[in-house]
Amino acid sequence: MKLKPYPKYKDSGVEWIGKIPEGWEIKRIKDYLNFQIGGTPSTSREDYFEGENVWVSIEDLNNQYIIKDSKKKISDEAIIHSNVKKVQKGSLLFSFKLTIGLTAFAGCDLYTNEAIAAFSPNDKVDLNFLKYVLQNNFENNAFENIYRAKLFNTSLLKVAKYALPENINEQKKIAKYLDKKTSEIDLKIEKYTQLIELLEEKKAALINHAVTQGLDPEVPMKDSGVEWIGEIPEGWEVKKLKFTSEINKKSLSENEDPNNEFHYLDISNVSKNGKILNTKLIKFCDAPSRARRVPEKKDTIISTVRTYLRAIAYLEDIPTNFVVSTGFTVLNPRKFIYPKYLYYVVSSELFVQTIVAHSTGIAYPAINSSDLANIHICYPIIEEQKKIAKYLDRETEKIDKIIIKIKSIIKLLKEYRESLIHHVVTGKVDVRDVV
Repeated sequence: MKLKPYPKYKDSGVEWIGKIPEGWEIKRIKDYLNFQIGGTPSTSREDYFEGENVWVSIEDLNNQYIIKDSKKKISDEAIIHSNVKKVQKGSLLFSFKLTIGLTAFAGCDLYTNEAIAAFSPNDKVDLNFLKYVLQNNFENNAFENIYRAKLFNTSLLKVAKYALPENINEQKKIAKYLDKKTSEIDLKIEKYTQLIELLEEKKAALINHAVTQGLDPEVPMKDSGVEWIGEIPEGWEVKKLKFTSEINKKSLSENEDPNNEFHYLDISNVSKNGKILNTKLIKFCDAPSRARRVPEKKDTIISTVRTYLRAIAYLEDIPTNFVVSTGFTVLNPRKFIYPKYLYYVVSSELFVQTIVAHSTGIAYPAINSSDLANIHICYPIIEEQKKIAKYLDRETEKIDKIIIKIKSIIKLLKEYRESLIHHVVTGKVDVRDVV
């Protein structure tokens, strides 16, 4: 159903809002709304965070519509000795620092940290309507680029302008319409997201099977003697990684020419799908001390820090003078190992889980290169390795293409959602009789 505009409009006086319907006004948040900012009890007092009072942070707002619980709770004593104020049930919670634009409703009396503003209910502004106003303001950068600065303060929030129907029943009708339409869009996004997860699982299972059991389902099997591998086809070999590849074959020396330029790759610039996102052209004298490993074309690099992030890449097309972080272990396959097959083995879910299991540390779990080198892998003769690698190239590419298409659909749905909210809460379309 095509939405129609209101019968009559007037100039709002606000450039990003444009014209608004007659019967609407431009208001500042402080004109009609009261809000309060939370606080954080002293983190030096562990007992302050051992209470029963719900204390909401931005982390709790993610994917929540109504908040009735929190990951951290604070004690009565923390409330007495801290700058925290009770937020009444039914208030609208809004994140306005660092992660901006998240909203949820208080499903009980609670407390928040200083990154969250809590809007109290009143008889002039429907808080459900305000929820969409706030989401729209931040998506459309209404506050003069403050959104990009990632920081607000209460003064700026108070004077933020928005379009408001004077009739609260009209606000409620608009909010009801947006609840229905955004729920429909969100459900579609959720289903497409789940489909991507299923395709990723299918891809992982495909790789796991191919690099441990091969492509022939009729071949006799034998015990590999290695827990993560399980049974393998007869004729396959099992060796430690260090016997199938040279580990960290080449590194820059400390006596390198200070003006030597190279393309540098850090761990953060390898995606979990093995894609190199970006490299930095840098001189040796300006490079971090970890910029030392020198890989070759067709090597595989594995991140040994925060191994669960799966920063593993096959270096098929790399620039000259290419250097990677010492946070990577560089695998240079020996002659009896086909390079792309090795990549599929070490990027398989089963192998990654084995790396993670051998990693130490809590915040930044890591594995050293020598421990990584002692993990076993299995492989057939090189001709079969080539067949497996080419098969996986072909089949994973099919899956990746489908995932790209689905991600494109999700992007369009999100853009449509944003556009719909903007047009409705600024009165560009009339939905009063659509609900």
